[in-house]
Amino acid sequence: RRIDRSAVFRLEEFAMPDKDVVYHYTDQNGIKGILETQELWCTHIAYMNDASEHGFAEKLMLDALKSLAESTDAEPRMRDLAKRAKDFWKGWTTPNAKQEEIFQSPIRGDYIGSFSKESDDLSLWRAYSITGSRFSIGFRTDFLTPFNFWEVKYDADEAMQAMKDKFISHIKWSTEHPNSGPFGHPYDGHSGETTELCRMLIAIGLRYKHSKFRAEREWRISGTTMPKRKFRNGKSFIIPYGVVELPPDKKPIASIIVGPCAHRELSVSSVRDMLLMYDWQKGRTLHDYIPVTMSQVPYRDW
Repeated sequence: RRIDRSAVFRLEEFAMPDKDVVYHYTDQNGIKGILETQELWCTHIAYMNDASEHGFAEKLMLDALKSLAESTDAEPRMRDLAKRAKDFWKGWTTPNAKQEEIFQSPIRGDYIGSFSKESDDLSLWRAYSITGSRFSIGFRTDFLTPFNFWEVKYDADEAMQAMKDKFISHIKWSTEHPNSGPFGHPYDGHSGETTELCRMLIAIGLRYKHSKFRAEREWRISGTTMPKRKFRNGKSFIIPYGVVELPPDKKPIASIIVGPCAHRELSVSSVRDMLLMYDWQKGRTLHDYIPVTMSQVPYRDW
């Protein structure tokens, strides 16, 4: 039974979303697409707005290999292989077809959906939504947990240590199991082996961002493959994305906040109408309906 609209609006000021919620900042097109299609789009990581993420992860990897190559505590063979891996990868620093394949292959790259623990943050309103069209959609973490759901970290030293540990453990494992690895022999630094190993290290680095982004308190869902992949228009290229289905009966959305804009009351009203029209409130009680509220940030850019 559809929830009575007037009752929802009267009680909305008392509605509080669950505490275990992360927030997806988006614009008018984003929220309209999510509510209409009942889908969340995860962009291929090579096509995301922040193009520096690849470079940051690569720099962390090279620094980790350099540290390992110069470490007096590491075994001589480990130091030698780390140096060879670093020198090999640095040879790929100028743009060419092979570098494009390593960094931007839709087959190998993850599809990413980004969220924040901050529900109503000025810097996020500015960064991830356009003027006059801002929304923060709260997603329940218990819905996202079955996916590859993880917290972004901002500690470069921790990232480098994780990379060094991975490098060492992979080489030791390949030595102890020479017939079980993908190459059928202990790791010896061949170009194909080094490429695969460096890709694994970069995958670790992509779980970290520069410490200057710490205030975003970002969480992500990701997947190397998606059951359903589609493509959308971008400013400079066609963007591949993976689809995460959002069945309303599983209650993935906990709340929606309308960001700073010129006509907040009208914006709140139209979002409420969409929730009713597309059955997002169907089967809910007055205790668990999706509240639509206004941002408390006193910001104006119109």
